[in-house]
Amino acid sequence: MYKSRFSTKIIRRLNAYAARLACSCESALRTRQLADARLESAIAIHTHMTPRELGVLYDLAASLPANARVLEVGSYLGASSCRLAAGVAQKGGSLYCVDTWTNETMSEGLQDTFTQFRENTAGVSSHITIVRKRSEEMTAFDFHLPLQLAFIDAD
Repeated sequence: MYKSRFSTKIIRRLNAYAARLACSCESALRTRQLADARLESAIAIHTHMTPRELGVLYDLAASLPANARVLEVGSYLGASSCRLAAGVAQKGGSLYCVDTWTNETMSEGLQDTFTQFRENTAGVSSHITIVRKRSEEMTAFDFHLPLQLAFIDAD
């Protein structure tokens, strides 16, 4: 009985270590990919998303065909925007970012975050079209169809 509890404890610790190592390797890969897109500082952008979620966004955008169009509704400070734009930019694609940048529903409270967003996404700004409005005010004239990916992260 003592032996099995000890073995279970070691296995749990090994699994936790393996998970941390995998996360560290994934983080290093993302850091290199963002550096390639001139977005090294994107790692430090405040976000409510996990590094893994941000990595998935990058991978989805990078897997799209050439000249793909991506829509992001709810861009906040640009952490996810950087990943989407960096991924789609590899093949000449573009990203439409829709937000009010007034933080009406964010836990940080009302504030204009548009300047921060622009600074944070400067490295990929040539691949971003900004649509500063509420999502329910969007029209078909705000972006070109068809879209290859839509990421909805807004209220």
